Amino acid sequence: MNSVINSQILYEPTKLSLGGRKEQMVFFNSNGTVNGGSSCQIRIPNLRNTYLDCNSSFLRFSVDCTIAGTVLPSFNTATPPVVINQANLRLSSSSAASFIQSIEILNDNVSIYKCDNANKIASIVQVCNTGLSAYNSKSVLDGSAMTVSGNLDGLKVVESYGNPATTSTATLCVLPTQTFCINNGIFGLLGENILPINQIRNGLMLRVEFVDDVRIPYKANQNSATITNTGSTMKFSEISFVVDGVVLDDSAQEAVSNENGFGERPIMYSGIIRRCSVLQSLKTNFNSTQTLSRLIPNNRYVSLNNILMGSFVLNGHSDGNTPVFPYNSILYKYQGQQIPNQKVDSLSQILQNSISCFSNVSPSVSSTVMDSTHSIINYRPPAVTVAESATPRLVSGIDFTTWNDDNVISGVDTSSGDTVCELGITAAASGFDFSDCFVSTFSCIWVINDGVVSCSFN
Repeated sequence: MNSVINSQILYEPTKLSLGGRKEQMVFFNSNGTVNGGSSCQIRIPNLRNTYLDCNSSFLRFSVDCTIAGTVLPSFNTATPPVVINQANLRLSSSSAASFIQSIEILNDNVSIYKCDNANKIASIVQVCNTGLSAYNSKSVLDGSAMTVSGNLDGLKVVESYGNPATTSTATLCVLPTQTFCINNGIFGLLGENILPINQIRNGLMLRVEFVDDVRIPYKANQNSATITNTGSTMKFSEISFVVDGVVLDDSAQEAVSNENGFGERPIMYSGIIRRCSVLQSLKTNFNSTQTLSRLIPNNRYVSLNNILMGSFVLNGHSDGNTPVFPYNSILYKYQGQQIPNQKVDSLSQILQNSISCFSNVSPSVSSTVMDSTHSIINYRPPAVTVAESATPRLVSGIDFTTWNDDNVISGVDTSSGDTVCELGITAAASGFDFSDCFVSTFSCIWVINDGVVSCSFN
């Protein structure tokens, strides 16, 4: 045996895993039932020896909605009564994230993260970073939907969540209670990584603001039904934030504290934040062939990774929360540089560039819900009275990451200059205005110092 194993080799016993337990933790809203347009507050306290696995976190809520309009689902006068117009009311195809207007996280009553236009960000990210296989059981949990033919059509409310109340009429539909669970990359600090909540003094406060317009999360069949916000109501209840937690034993916590220097130096780790800049594009802009230059406001970050651009149809279009692309080309300029070197002016180029924002592998083995059948450029929505099977979703993503002097991949430093987007327009009349949303994805450093959380990104 001595001839096989060197006697000078030092053997050490395998280190045992840290003692502790894993459990699902639920933190409830302290404001009770809230109306659309209002906010709920969820307190996440400082928990002894506890770490939150935010990669598996989600927001859970129920909504009771009364929708005013025409030709809505209701019961007829037959015996027994039968539900009619079932297909005339659907959820937005961009899932239940459409109910969320903004997300804010506070520590010691100071805002450390704010995500405005959260429903737009979630919709854009979902379109260009969700594979077709995601639309299975997930669709009932978060309200997303895809038909057999591949259209993002939105779930039929009656078929998916039950019949309306018997008091419903064709002009006022009382929907059944619907419950959703969402995590669409809009929770910042509470949406990724392991969070040492035991090191955060006074814990965190999660504030969620809901939309006040039912036409954002719901859509009507354009052939006949309509939805009006006047007379419609939404009430949100049973709101909670659910996350897996790891609770360590005292001895294990002491070992972790000694290894990481808790209490001796700041705790720092990297993260990703997305922010949305919204610019309106009037329908008159599309009457002539031109290049539209848009200055993206407040787009100054030390490490900008990519920009995702999608437009949303305004003026009461039936599906106002699905991103489209009404232009024929896109190009960014920053301090004399063009990103990319040539303008992106075809559907295939848009798809390839969008995939590269989320994958470091070949685009041929990546997938999104954009394709040559259900996505188009130069999109002009039909008139309100014209039927449309599904809105052709499309997002243009441009990757800004590059190799720096340290030979590692990092984002572009835009902190010292403005970023301009040049959008090519081919003349074709549009009956609607558009809301152009530029979602900037940038790297940040979360810092926990003396129990206080802060974020550094520029």
